[in-house]
Amino acid sequence: MYRNERLKDIMNLLEKNKKMHVTDMQNRLFLSQSTLRRDLIYLEKNNLIKREFGQVYLLQNSNIEFPYLYRNQSNQSKKRLICKKAANFVEDNFALFLDSSSTVYSLPDFLLKKQNLTVITNGLTLANKINTMPNIRLFFLGGSVPTYVGSSVGTETFVQIEKYHANLAIMSFGGIKGTDIYITDQDQANIRAKMIENSRKSILLLDSTKFGKQDFIKFGTLANFDILITDKKPQKRILDYASKNSIKIVY
Repeated sequence: MYRNERLKDIMNLLEKNKKMHVTDMQNRLFLSQSTLRRDLIYLEKNNLIKREFGQVYLLQNSNIEFPYLYRNQSNQSKKRLICKKAANFVEDNFALFLDSSSTVYSLPDFLLKKQNLTVITNGLTLANKINTMPNIRLFFLGGSVPTYVGSSVGTETFVQIEKYHANLAIMSFGGIKGTDIYITDQDQANIRAKMIENSRKSILLLDSTKFGKQDFIKFGTLANFDILITDKKPQKRILDYASKNSIKIVY
């Protein structure tokens, strides 16, 4: 089993159980003691888990982004469904700001029939995918690239965004609690905010597993966005808030 697959399985177990004994986890995952120990050390260094007296705990509100390979494999069917809906808002000749989230990564798969698009992004893997698509002109935002995150961040990235203006900014976040939007990293928050500022409209993509989740940093509220796209009908509180603030909800 590849490392990113093991990490995904470990995190899935902890998301369901919140804490587990190392021996129980080893038996459930059919991993050797040494392999599991190495994976747990990696996750602990990234502030995703805590190990204590043979127990492994999931850290709910980390200020470190989940490794991109893990995020990219989580809830894939929901993410693709949301991106398919988002593609309906993209018209020929549009310029798009796309963030580096694993949700938005699936969007280009549904843009193959669109003509003469321009994409500006700080996502490395997203840029590599788009680079093979002849109907999309790509602008990659340079900057510092933290290990395993899969995107450029920092002052240089932020400054480059100022040069561009787009029809749509399409992005995702770590969670929504009430009507507040949360993210794990301040650099990523700054980049997304600038993308929204330099776009005519903004679209928020959130799968249903992110509702009720609160991350380390409050980004803003649903009112920062024109459209929310998800895979299930949101709670009445969100529907009422959206109606009051002229936010279109698609599910």
